[in-house]
Amino acid sequence: VTTEDELVLAHRGDDFMVKTDNLNDQIRILEKKLSKMQDVLLEKDALIEEQKAQLTDYEEILKYKEDEGQAENEECSLDELKKQVILFVGGHEDLLTELRKELPLCKFLSKSTEPMPDMSKIDRVVVFYKFANHTTFNKIMASVRKIQIPVQYIDRKNYSQVLEQLRRNTIS
Repeated sequence: VTTEDELVLAHRGDDFMVKTDNLNDQIRILEKKLSKMQDVLLEKDALIEEQKAQLTDYEEILKYKEDEGQAENEECSLDELKKQVILFVGGHEDLLTELRKELPLCKFLSKSTEPMPDMSKIDRVVVFYKFANHTTFNKIMASVRKIQIPVQYIDRKNYSQVLEQLRRNTIS
């Protein structure tokens, strides 16, 4: 025989269990939302870091362009250029064909699908920033920053003008 008090207590216990289950369900839902928000935050943090690196690269180009006319540059001969291992990033295809003929030790990277060269064997990097794939540019600049390879920015596609800039050895 159960008393009325026992029935009330049993009913309250059932209510308590239902409420606990509901709260546990809400906690699981909120944990899933939190996890998704953390994932989004990590993605945005990665994007911010990538954009900071791009901004640094663009600031380097701007600084180079501002300093280009003021720099005291040493000229080097074509023979000296031929001894250097230069990585050319981007560039107009006709220009790259000419450079390949003239500078056989040099490496060329114009498409993001091309494999990265061994950067430890590169003497300097020349970026044709008006003719460079952004993905390739960003990938190379990340490596350049890590191992501090000299960089030269060129905005021309005329072979003789490019050769002249290479010989002037304007490095940032």
